[in-house]
Amino acid sequence: MTVAAVWFAFGVDLDKYVDQVHAYNTRTGRKTFIFVNLSSVEDARRAALKGVDAVVVQAILREFETSGSPLVVAAGGISTGARIASLLTMGVDGVVLGTRFLFTPECTYTAAKKDALLCADLKPLSARWRTMKSAAQMDGLRIAIDVPFQSDGRP
Repeated sequence: MTVAAVWFAFGVDLDKYVDQVHAYNTRTGRKTFIFVNLSSVEDARRAALKGVDAVVVQAILREFETSGSPLVVAAGGISTGARIASLLTMGVDGVVLGTRFLFTPECTYTAAKKDALLCADLKPLSARWRTMKSAAQMDGLRIAIDVPFQSDGRP
């Protein structure tokens, strides 16, 4: 089986892993598509210089150039068709939905975790972090759904 794509997110030393995929591609003559999920403009620019195929950006879209290479994929609290359309209009190459699927019957989250999400303000991430009150709400939500503190998605 051939791996078509890899997705790196919120880790340390991502450059090392991107380099390993590039080395694998060179060694095998294959092309493994590299996605890197980031939450700062600096990290997104560094990933672009490393030759990744797509940067997945959360809460920093307005600050990041959306034309050229790598592809720009928007993520973070996207839960409606209208939001998808607005992001595509802004020039992103694609969107990733995650939060939206937490409300499906297939999701293994407990009822308490789903209730915490339903009570949260699920605006796009960029809008969530505009106030300290919103940040405190997200901290509480992150604790309720077991997201590691080092992965807070803040710009």
